[in-house]
Amino acid sequence: MVASDSQRFRWVADGLNPALQLGYRVIAVAVIGALLAAAALYGTGEITRNRAIYIVAFSMSAGAFLAVVVRLQSTGSLLANRQGISLRTPGQTYTYPWAHIAYFVVRQGSARASARFLALLGIADSPFIEVHLIRRTRLGLLRRSGTDIVGIPQVYKRLELRVRDLDGLAALMSQYVQMRAA
Repeated sequence: MVASDSQRFRWVADGLNPALQLGYRVIAVAVIGALLAAAALYGTGEITRNRAIYIVAFSMSAGAFLAVVVRLQSTGSLLANRQGISLRTPGQTYTYPWAHIAYFVVRQGSARASARFLALLGIADSPFIEVHLIRRTRLGLLRRSGTDIVGIPQVYKRLELRVRDLDGLAALMSQYVQMRAA
């Protein structure tokens, strides 16, 4: 039997999430590339000083905006209760009922090609829970998404949950999945 009605789990820090590390690096490379391009074009006389300043200002503003968006999607918590799993970020709430979860596996690191690519970039992978869904997730309106809403179908049927108390979440999920199966 499950001890309490619901439990909250904090997401891991950005430093342990390889997708976020890659996102920050891509943003940094894009901003630096735009700054170098503006400097080179201004240096060769292809653009005026004002246009170079506009490019620099736009690049810095867009980079800062994207970094904030990535940061907002990386902060939040996971709430597990009798109904299912709910992932809450400042921008969106994702809900996955237990009936839509096929199974889950605790992984020490991804074996996919993307993980090998991240390792080449010096980004280490961290342990996570891989959740396989029965239904595809849907992107909904009004800041709600998941498998139990009407919305735009997404292509993936798998989640990677990276929380601080990985063993606690795995134990709780196994209890709920066993209760559902019984």
